[in-house]
Amino acid sequence: MTDQFRGRAPSISQARIRWFENRKSQLLGCCMTMAFLGITIAMYSYRWTGLIAGSVNTIICGSAVIITYFRKKHWHQHPNPIVHNRAVLGVFLAMCLLLNVWINFDVSSDSNDRCRQLAGVTEFFFFTSEAWGLVMACDLYFSLNSPFTSYKRMMRFYHLWVWVGGIIMGGITWGVSGAGGFFTVDGQSLEFGKSLSTVVGFCMASSRICCPKQGQCDKYDYPKCFDDSNFLTTQEWPWILIYTFVILVLVVSVCVLTLAWHRLYLRGVPKTYNMRLRVLNYISFFTGACVFYWLLLLLLYMCAYFLATKSNQSANTQAVAQVLRQLVAFLIASKGYLDFVIWFAVNNIERPAGGRKEDSRDFDVDLSPQVNMALRSEILYYTTSGVKSSIQAVQDEEISIPISGESDRKKSVKFWSYCPVAFRKIRYCYGITDQEYTRMFGATTKEQFSEGRSGAFMFFTGDEQLIVKTMSSEECNFLRKIASQYAQYMTTNTSTLLTRFYGCHGVSLYGNVYYFVVMGNFFSKTQILHHRYDIKGSWVDRNAKIPKPGDKTTCRYCNASYTYGSLKNQECGDNMHFHEPDIVLKDNDLMMKIRIDPYHATRIYDQLHRDSDFLCEQGIMDYSLLMGVRSCEYFVDAAAVEEFADKETDGDSIFTQPATSVSGPSLYHFGIIDILQQWTLEKKIERFYKCYIKQKDSDGVSAMPPKPYKFRFQQKMSRVFALNHRTNTPAFHRHHPALLEMIDQSDFMSNRHGTFISSEELPQQIHQRVDRSNDSENIGHLI
Repeated sequence: MTDQFRGRAPSISQARIRWFENRKSQLLGCCMTMAFLGITIAMYSYRWTGLIAGSVNTIICGSAVIITYFRKKHWHQHPNPIVHNRAVLGVFLAMCLLLNVWINFDVSSDSNDRCRQLAGVTEFFFFTSEAWGLVMACDLYFSLNSPFTSYKRMMRFYHLWVWVGGIIMGGITWGVSGAGGFFTVDGQSLEFGKSLSTVVGFCMASSRICCPKQGQCDKYDYPKCFDDSNFLTTQEWPWILIYTFVILVLVVSVCVLTLAWHRLYLRGVPKTYNMRLRVLNYISFFTGACVFYWLLLLLLYMCAYFLATKSNQSANTQAVAQVLRQLVAFLIASKGYLDFVIWFAVNNIERPAGGRKEDSRDFDVDLSPQVNMALRSEILYYTTSGVKSSIQAVQDEEISIPISGESDRKKSVKFWSYCPVAFRKIRYCYGITDQEYTRMFGATTKEQFSEGRSGAFMFFTGDEQLIVKTMSSEECNFLRKIASQYAQYMTTNTSTLLTRFYGCHGVSLYGNVYYFVVMGNFFSKTQILHHRYDIKGSWVDRNAKIPKPGDKTTCRYCNASYTYGSLKNQECGDNMHFHEPDIVLKDNDLMMKIRIDPYHATRIYDQLHRDSDFLCEQGIMDYSLLMGVRSCEYFVDAAAVEEFADKETDGDSIFTQPATSVSGPSLYHFGIIDILQQWTLEKKIERFYKCYIKQKDSDGVSAMPPKPYKFRFQQKMSRVFALNHRTNTPAFHRHHPALLEMIDQSDFMSNRHGTFISSEELPQQIHQRVDRSNDSENIGHLI
């Protein structure tokens, strides 16, 4: 074990949260809150004072959070977006609370209906704002257990849960009889006909309205007031709509935080210590602030409740009780100040050097959770260590890797190497010895998520010859099942274009097992690829996903990072192209056929045919041809252009000018990927949904049984390689995608260089440099 993983790493300044870095902002917010609090106490006799003062305070504090969030893009780092969402919802909640002054609820008036409607909206914003606090805890828990889950995918799930939950809770408050109404901040029922001058509250979960005398309020069907009523009976709906959810949020947050401290602080490799410490400091401060806020609110609430239930109250006691009610209302309405304190405690206001303003549009920021990155680094370390330790295994073997944390010196991580003999056979067949394999795992690079729908996490070895990719337990079991047949096919068909799997492993960490597969990198020997295509043969929903304006992306031509849709810095450094996003193109984006000579086109097609036959025999579908294309600039021979020029054209005319250069493909790379997908129940449901619910073309969807999928794939390959005469699978002739119809109707004349339709109509001249070496490696790399 290397020195960088021994002991606990020294703490650095970036790992600590500078709580009082923004002293001016915190002092300003504190003074403003104290001023509103003083107004609340001074004007306690007016029933709406606390609500108004607290709501205005929240609107100001929340607006400060929102403004700085949009002005400082480097503050978008996770989990700041969660606090920002809470602040936005807190502002809307404060606006709803201010509407109570306009409604001016009275038990014996028609304002009860308006109060019930406002209660539904208020409950929606209250639930969603607190739900984002629960999301903070849940996200930390999921990060601890699934660090390879895509953050963007999880955020979509969080949004769905928060908004749907808020709509349900708001709908219950609005629509269910007795649920929505006036909520008293001292836990007392409202007596019909009694003066409300000292009643403090707002429209949300109803605290119940009762009738002091029999028959006095039969018109409204209110229950009779009883002397033995207790807190539970008078606060039935607040328990359902408010208290239970708040208690759940606090309990879950504390439990997850305790678990996180045990896993992230007491355990783990020291290389990630500072990153883990910063995450824990952030979450600890957030959780601690929320717990303190609700405990303080509970204390004041219970004091107000017990004073309100006390009989024979003196004037001073009544005044104290009224002040406590106003304080409770002020704290509830000032919930946005809590987000303000957290926001400016964990974020540092940095002034750009030289007084220059920050251009947030072009500022790149990592939005993924830091705890995910810390755990990924640990798992990657144990994975690479396990791979190097298991290189000599002869059967499925469990290996123990010592944990380097100070409190876990006697514990170890379990690592498994599956089917080592079969995969070593493949490695040796393709010239990778055990020593070379070990050397490759000496360093790792390019940790990222795949661009496919699976969103699997992957990283490269230091020389970028190998890719290590996460996979599901089902994929791992399937690969182990076919390992012997796969190894036999790969070693007897060395010119195969199938993905080369060199190892299958599992590692157990923090109670979870993560599975990895080691594979060869198709593009390891090329520096720049200008286009990448993922070709399945289907045409339904097979268009590349274009980045949204404002997204950071990489240019496919110059490999520079730029902001998509920005009006500045859109020109490549080669003075020939403008920036285009480097995305994986799909079937419907392939606008031309592959331009290689007939000999290699036929050879590649035959190999693709054999490979797809093998995959079909194993029950595999949904694979695709990954094609990388490198383009280069060709200079036009002016003398050759003159032969085709119109002799009657005026040579001095500016309306017609010859091009000096053209750009086109110069090198192709091929490989078949995603070869572990079976025809499972999930795929059958996907096909049923797309064909019968969405009414998509049944021949064009990707989800298809292995045999027809193979036929469609082979036909697509024959058309892409301009080998229509080789196609012997007529099943899909009636359902070509529009793109291929457009291509096939092109005028492929015999004098068009580099293309052909059939063996009888080959072009006479082929301007391409072809390596006809018998080396089987060259079948996937053609010029």
